[in-house]
Amino acid sequence: MERFHCPTEPIRRCYSVYVPRVAHHPPTILFHARHEHGRQLWRGTDGGVWGVPPPGVVATGRDVAVVRRSTQRRVPPLGAGVAAAAGLPVGRKAAARRAGAVGGVPRRAVVYPQRMPLTATLAAGFGLSADADTPTAVAEAVAGAKAGLPTGSPLPVLALVSATAHRDLDAFAVALDGALPGVPVHGLSSCGALLTGGGGRARRAAEAAATGSAPPPIVTASAADADYGGDAGTAAAAAAAALTAASGGAPLGSILFAATPGGEEAALAALAAEHPGVPVTGGTAADNDVAGGWRLLVGGGATVAAGTALVGFPVGGAVAASGALVMPYDPTGVSGVVTAAVGRRVDTIDGAPAAGVVADWVGGALDAAAATGGSVLAEMSVRPLGVTPAAAATDTDPPTVSVHAAELGPPPDGGVSLFKAVSVGDTLSVLAPWGGTSAAAAATAITDAWAAAAAGLPARRDPAAGLLLYCGGMAMAVGTDGLDAGLRTALGPASEGVPTLGVTVFGETGVVGGKGGGGCSAHANLAIGVVLFG
Repeated sequence: MERFHCPTEPIRRCYSVYVPRVAHHPPTILFHARHEHGRQLWRGTDGGVWGVPPPGVVATGRDVAVVRRSTQRRVPPLGAGVAAAAGLPVGRKAAARRAGAVGGVPRRAVVYPQRMPLTATLAAGFGLSADADTPTAVAEAVAGAKAGLPTGSPLPVLALVSATAHRDLDAFAVALDGALPGVPVHGLSSCGALLTGGGGRARRAAEAAATGSAPPPIVTASAADADYGGDAGTAAAAAAAALTAASGGAPLGSILFAATPGGEEAALAALAAEHPGVPVTGGTAADNDVAGGWRLLVGGGATVAAGTALVGFPVGGAVAASGALVMPYDPTGVSGVVTAAVGRRVDTIDGAPAAGVVADWVGGALDAAAATGGSVLAEMSVRPLGVTPAAAATDTDPPTVSVHAAELGPPPDGGVSLFKAVSVGDTLSVLAPWGGTSAAAAATAITDAWAAAAAGLPARRDPAAGLLLYCGGMAMAVGTDGLDAGLRTALGPASEGVPTLGVTVFGETGVVGGKGGGGCSAHANLAIGVVLFG
């Protein structure tokens, strides 16, 4: 369904479909909208146009058992998945057709109305597939996404995509290019699973797309480090400059960011130099075993093993994006000053070998690793550290940023390897999760990040689609049950009616505020990011 806005006879409802047990079936998100003179209208894919929503109907068929109207927003029962589409047709024929088209799911689908902004300019579709064959999974996900767009929609201006790292990601990219030829792509690989508001998780492919009009709804750019001598900062600078050129010099309201592990800080510095003050939100591509299997998905059938991918949203464009980063932790008072460090390795804290200091801070949990050196990924996923820059007294520098310790070096002078760069003079500290557990902290962070991102959208625009960036280390910390519970109780209600793609990542990027109210975009770990599109 298209929703047309004009100044008379405003209609405040649209319909969204919830598909029970979507964890085993495909989803996708698509956006589309235009303006038509006269009045605000509802248009269905069967060609019908209504000035008011038609009455609810009961449709029968292989793919849909019930389509009904409700006067209240309703949350689907536990176990239901995220919305399969936004902006759906509401005519009798069109409702049955659309409900039957959502992912080809032979399950009960119930249509509920929800409030939408009078200035809504996007329609969205969302597709997901768990098929073991990657080309088939891509086809199913894309079909699910297209089902969420009005019939006759122009070519989508953006496809947001992800696939779990167990897949052949090069084959995924080629299949996606065949399914959406000419559509700009922004995506990254996910570790372990993709996530939905219903808690369902599987090895699967998912994607989302958007359409808009001039000024440019979005601009995209990417760069591979290998093309710039392996330098992440130089590659990111080239991508940032390409965004400027693509937008014709128009100012950007926000930037969606994806990077590969190790280059995040250099890339963000390059972005800040080219686009000062523009908020950047996104995540770091992941794999299943920290072995370098991550990829960026950049369109044209291509993947990038090391590099940067960007989407810019011009001010005044038809598509807006707003992001938020939440690090759900409090200080414990246990801290020390970094006295020797190189990149992401802390050698000494307060003059003492860092491995021993951190092991002392967290009790006996790291005794085995401290004795011989080794990985502490699992142990430290529930014991986040914080990094506070030495210059944090200034307005523009970030406050304490959560970080995941990865490895302890062997004694007697072992250091600590982190997933974030540190400098001499920074303060390293122990943090405690909100609510006392990682699971409680993660659930609260999802709710808070969603609310903050929604508040950042332009006036009178509600979210048309969402992107959840869930730290892979945090997923490890909360465990399967905690992850399911958090997705169902936090993401499910927050994203009700909003097609949302959830990705597990190896780093989260967003704006963190300075003491004077300023802020800058920073790379963090063990955090939650949300990007909403409206």
